[in-house]
Amino acid sequence: MTLGLTFDGSDLDRQLFDPDAWVPVIDRFARSCRLAVQLFDEAGRTLTRVVNEQEFSLALHTGLDADQRPLGTTSNETQDLARRAIHSGQLTLATDDSGLGYVAVPLGLAERGRGALIAGQVFLRFPDQLALDRVARARGLPSLWAVARRERPTSPAVLTRYGELLRTLGQAFLEARHSELIRLRESQEQIRQRAEELEAVLAATPAVILIAHDSACERVTGNKRGYELLRAPPGANLSLTASGREPATHFRILQDGVELAVRDLPIQKAARGEAVQGVELDLEFDDGAHVALTGSAVPLADADGNVRGAVGAFMDTTARKALEAQQRLLIRELQHRTKNLLAVVQSVVANSLANDAASATVSESIFGRLKTLAYAQDLAIGIGENGVLLSRLIHAELGTFAGRFFLAGPDASLDAGVAQNLALVLHELTTNAIKYGSLSSAAGTVTINSSIANESHLTLIWTERGGPRVSPPRRMGFGSQLIERAFSSDSRSRAVVNYRADGLEARFDIPLKFAQSSEGGVLPAQRRRESSTSSLHGLSVLIVEDEVLIALEAEAELLRAGTGAMTRAHSIEEAERCITSAPFDVAILDVNLNGRPSFPLADLLADRGISFVFASGYSGLDALPERWRDVPLVNKPYSTAELAAAIAQARRHVHAP
Repeated sequence: MTLGLTFDGSDLDRQLFDPDAWVPVIDRFARSCRLAVQLFDEAGRTLTRVVNEQEFSLALHTGLDADQRPLGTTSNETQDLARRAIHSGQLTLATDDSGLGYVAVPLGLAERGRGALIAGQVFLRFPDQLALDRVARARGLPSLWAVARRERPTSPAVLTRYGELLRTLGQAFLEARHSELIRLRESQEQIRQRAEELEAVLAATPAVILIAHDSACERVTGNKRGYELLRAPPGANLSLTASGREPATHFRILQDGVELAVRDLPIQKAARGEAVQGVELDLEFDDGAHVALTGSAVPLADADGNVRGAVGAFMDTTARKALEAQQRLLIRELQHRTKNLLAVVQSVVANSLANDAASATVSESIFGRLKTLAYAQDLAIGIGENGVLLSRLIHAELGTFAGRFFLAGPDASLDAGVAQNLALVLHELTTNAIKYGSLSSAAGTVTINSSIANESHLTLIWTERGGPRVSPPRRMGFGSQLIERAFSSDSRSRAVVNYRADGLEARFDIPLKFAQSSEGGVLPAQRRRESSTSSLHGLSVLIVEDEVLIALEAEAELLRAGTGAMTRAHSIEEAERCITSAPFDVAILDVNLNGRPSFPLADLLADRGISFVFASGYSGLDALPERWRDVPLVNKPYSTAELAAAIAQARRHVHAP
């Protein structure tokens, strides 16, 4: 018996009646009914081998042309039988010229997937014993005519029962396969839609996306932004290591100013299984253009967990970095102007109280507080988003007492506002300790303990020991009020001062929203410059300063310290005339004179062998050229002692052998 299958030409129908899917089904049917089964297409061509055909028939049919093996006497009969069954939708019976019977079983779905199963007895087309024997002898087989004649035609009633059974089986399998294919098609459609969405996202995202499709990075593709930024045509292979291909030469990839080797690129590392996070790169093109990139790269793995490639995502941070640089410049300029303003305030106070001997203490107190404010501002601006380290504030006040003050507990990062208030508090505590407390005695000490209390407050405890006997003040001056009320703007803050007889103790609780624990260790003690001004005696000094009040204050302070002739210049041109027309022992150069750097004046002074120091409202030495990094610098507002120490250092450097 033979099974034939026909289907329409649509793609879904071809999948519905895929021979590889149907062979196991018809094989089980054929074996259970002890019938031979074969699959045909609509044109009568065989699609599979003959399933379960008698051994002698298989042997005889092997090697015969296809048109010698159809049902009936011609291939057209098979095709016609299938078409008649499909058209009628009914089981269709037929008998060939040898008396063997066949049944065509139509199958179909609602709107598609029509086909037919043709079942019948497949025997031999040979008309007589002589013809059969010729084929048998050619194949080395005995005469099979007698065996063949034992095969009797199957009755129409039996064929009908087989057909009904086959129709039930075939229709059930067809519907199940149709459902499976629909689910598969829906899944494929979902995958296609997700792929389209992903393509749209990759095309729309401003980030550069690179995908390595193999672990050797032989093929690397990118999204639209990636091709645009790398100046490559869409779809090009962006690999820098592809075999038989010259790598791109119109750009270089640098990190911290050093060109990266190809194997150290993020996408290459990720393709070797290493995740790369937050890397910053610079692209330098052959036309001089620069692009800053920040991004990450991660490995891609197959189902077994083996690395099969990598994907990297990078943002163009060129504009952001330019904005950050401009912001830093503006902050430095604001810092410069603010510190100049503090210096002007210091000058106004000094000149206002210059002739009032009773106000000398007040003047000194104000100068100390202004200096503390300026230093706290330097720290806040210099450290930026990471905050101001508690240890830096403490060393700024107590550095000159190394060996007599002790720090215990974790360091902490404070925000700018809290740091400024705490700097003033530490200044008042230190000043009082020097005048009246433990630091007024050679054996006195100060201990500062920090701790995190209840995960809600940073606690600082200032303890003085070894000084004179302590008693509460008779009246609350500004300094005492500042110590106790510096943090009162937040109801959760607390300051308690205890005037113990054996030494003052002060406790401060600062809410953690203003402070963060820092892993940084306590900084080593830094000694302040010596306060002696004897090194200034008799020196002739040139003061180059564009702020007149600051220049007047510096001149007055230096004269009180015993300097000789004083000359002031307020511009580069005026200073050049002074330097070339008269000799000086030392010069004080404001780094920024009316928006212009004073470095040409430094060159002129160096050529004449005149020592000099820089004065600036900018913190640090970053703005100084490399050749002047060893020149002492005093930050505004500066004291006479700081200026004297800087001048002494500059003169030692110039006159060193």
